[in-house]
Amino acid sequence: MSKNFFYAVAILIGTIVGAGVFGIPYVIARFGFFPGIFYLFFLGIIVLILNLCYGEVALRTKKSHYLAGYAELYFGKKWKYIVFIVGALGLYSALTAYLLIIGNFLHTIFSPIFSASPFVYSIIFFFVCALAILAGLKTIGKIELLMSFFLFAVIIIISFFGFPKINVQNFFTFDISQFFLPFGVILFALSGELIIPSMEDILEKEKHLLKKAIICGTAIPFFLYLLFTLTAVGVAGQNITENAILGLGNFLGPGILLLGTIFGTLSITTSFLNIGLTLKRIYIFDFGINKFFSWALALFLPFFIFLSKTTSFIQLIGISGALSLGCSGITIILCYLKAKKMGEEKPAYSLNIPKPLLYFIMAIFGLGIIWQTIILLI
Repeated sequence: MSKNFFYAVAILIGTIVGAGVFGIPYVIARFGFFPGIFYLFFLGIIVLILNLCYGEVALRTKKSHYLAGYAELYFGKKWKYIVFIVGALGLYSALTAYLLIIGNFLHTIFSPIFSASPFVYSIIFFFVCALAILAGLKTIGKIELLMSFFLFAVIIIISFFGFPKINVQNFFTFDISQFFLPFGVILFALSGELIIPSMEDILEKEKHLLKKAIICGTAIPFFLYLLFTLTAVGVAGQNITENAILGLGNFLGPGILLLGTIFGTLSITTSFLNIGLTLKRIYIFDFGINKFFSWALALFLPFFIFLSKTTSFIQLIGISGALSLGCSGITIILCYLKAKKMGEEKPAYSLNIPKPLLYFIMAIFGLGIIWQTIILLI
């Protein structure tokens, strides 16, 4: 495989593996391990189908777009703004969630060297990433490839030390009242479809590799989540905290806590870079805004929300997963069905997904949107 294939896989992994991984053990422990793992498998398959559909939309369309641009092309200008507003809500929620949690990780790692509050560390993190986003896609692609290897290593080490301390009784809990709790968090943690048009750009002369890159980039985070959740729930059970990394530190000691915070820092950094860059590109390609103002619009709104200190981590990823990404998922499927008929290019791959299955997936997203809306209104 070419280096561009590995860059493409790496940026998808880096986008998917973010703050959501820290919430998965918590929501699965609350609902029940085995039904929660079924949730993870079920949504993992749906997300893989969705990502492949989006890849085909990108391949069938001559000009580069992001989801708002595809919505305008296939359904008209009104759809463009609806999709953008809902999608931006999810992306800005994700960026804000990353800023909320990253300060604790950086404080744990660097406080012996540089004494500052988690809040200050989050601000430093923001400005470093903002400058990195100005460096462009290829630079970030190389960073992602390096960081992906670190992510794998840290998860394996945490699991190696955690497995001997697993209590099997922690796997046999069940609370039906928490049935909807994992939906938004797991969907948020698995979602990385926004980066797929950028993957197509990376594979400009090797577009036949896009399908394989999407499958690899979606499957690898899934198995990392599975391994991490097995370890975290098995060790901590109902005592797992909303931030599973910090919670595991209480059971596995300061060395694992340090490794876990390094893992958290790496995963959040890669996701923040990819989402920030993608938002910038959306403003450039779909709205024609110049590069500097696109960069400012993409990054400084979540920064100011973070400074206001009015949001919580679980609430943000729940909104982003169930509401925003649910709407984006429905739009991707509708664009996929339209692109099959109206596409301008012959794609490097063509899916043959039964329409009833696509309608079923849209119904699942629709139910998640209704549930999240009710929760917000209560």
